[in-house]
Amino acid sequence: LWEFYRAAKHLVPAELAKGTAKKMSRLQSMLDHGDMIRSDAPPVRSQRLDLSEIVEEVVGDAQSKWPSVSFIVSGQPRVSTHGTEMSLRILVGNLVANAAESASTRPPMEGHSSGQVLVGFGRAENGLRISVSDNGPGRPEADISGLFYPFVSSKRVDGGKRVGGGLGLYICYTIVRQYYSGSITGRKSSKGGLIFDVLIPDK
Repeated sequence: LWEFYRAAKHLVPAELAKGTAKKMSRLQSMLDHGDMIRSDAPPVRSQRLDLSEIVEEVVGDAQSKWPSVSFIVSGQPRVSTHGTEMSLRILVGNLVANAAESASTRPPMEGHSSGQVLVGFGRAENGLRISVSDNGPGRPEADISGLFYPFVSSKRVDGGKRVGGGLGLYICYTIVRQYYSGSITGRKSSKGGLIFDVLIPDK
């Protein structure tokens, strides 16, 4: 993985200059946090963190950025987990932003927003679970597994035009798998959008 980061730093000025400013910004964010998720990085001191506080702050920021989207949080109070605050904020923040961007493409109904994001978290049998879903346009089931590759966006608007830089889910996948030795999967939602489930195992 670290070879990808090093190669990307050289590719940014020449090969990716034609990309959008947003894609470049998100790539730079991934490079900035490379030391945290690189496979040969020294261990980062883990601490007990209150996930409920992080989710509350992340959702509050998202609500300010996407005021037309309704956010619903369902979680156990004072759920703690091991890790670093930075990694959890990036993980939850990217999942919520990804869902909000997708949900924001829904047209209003009767003058009110119809876009919705659901965020759930709590203890599971063998660790901590985090689930983020939206009611956006979604993607075909066959495409979902490929969404964790870089520059593959999960979001579509009317007409099939892609939105987003395609890096958020890749960063989430890397953090969950390499830093937490956990799992992250995607599936279709009954509301038409996507659901992403994260499991962070107990140490």
